[in-house]
Amino acid sequence: MSEPSPIPPAQLDYRNPDTSRGVTLSPAPTLKAYCFVYLVIGGTMFFAVPSLEQTFKDFKIDIPLISKWMLAFARWFRAIGWLILMPIPITIPLSLAQIRHNAPPPRAVRRWRITGITSMVLLLFGVLFMISLWLPMISLFDGISSPKK
Repeated sequence: MSEPSPIPPAQLDYRNPDTSRGVTLSPAPTLKAYCFVYLVIGGTMFFAVPSLEQTFKDFKIDIPLISKWMLAFARWFRAIGWLILMPIPITIPLSLAQIRHNAPPPRAVRRWRITGITSMVLLLFGVLFMISLWLPMISLFDGISSPKK
């Protein structure tokens, strides 16, 4: 009788079983950051901007156009804008959290670009907001230090 042939060893599958599913980022850190920024900007609009606006009126300061736009936006924000814009700090982080790490390279790059552009646009708005508050203060300090004759 002949010896039975040995059973060949089973092939091991070394592939990652989760390659078909995407891994999403947690929205919690971004959500906290956006809510913090919303509260800071909202607090500034509600508490600091009205007193600055009154100061500019009292000293009859001619303010730049960007500051006039910001003051008009602040009035709108205090009236109803805070309620209309409230979903932004919630929806943007949740949408950005849908980025998949193991998406094909062109899609992953495109999604990271969208995330970067969104963050840069919001940062630009914040910088413009701060500049629009800062420019009239310089005019105010110049007007106080060297009054017109």
